[in-house]
Amino acid sequence: MAQVTMPDAGALRGMADAMVAASGSRLSVARNEADDTVEPEPEAATFLKLDGSRLGRDLEVYAFMATIHGSWEPVLPDMAEELVLPLRRECPGAYAAAVDALLGMGRAVYGADRQEAWADIFTETAPPAH
Repeated sequence: MAQVTMPDAGALRGMADAMVAASGSRLSVARNEADDTVEPEPEAATFLKLDGSRLGRDLEVYAFMATIHGSWEPVLPDMAEELVLPLRRECPGAYAAAVDALLGMGRAVYGADRQEAWADIFTETAPPAH
């Protein structure tokens, strides 16, 4: 069972670090880089790269979206769609690490009546057994 983790910028960075560690060197955390190269891009913040190409938005943007909405509730599904689900087949280890983190964040954000539905998103998209 995933830990309960209140989402914040630190939790997002922790999730990103866990994903990188489980990716077999396919993921990296980029900061101030262009989307598809390591060339400096001062307007970019912190984001993930899969095999050298951007995955999802800047981590800081997800945190800002939660601030604008006043809640992480609408942001977690965006993160799942943009950062996690694309890794299902591409990078199963990183996918599993991200699912664990997002389930924990979901336990902190969603009420008891929505826990099962949140977990089902990932159950239905579990990596295929080898």
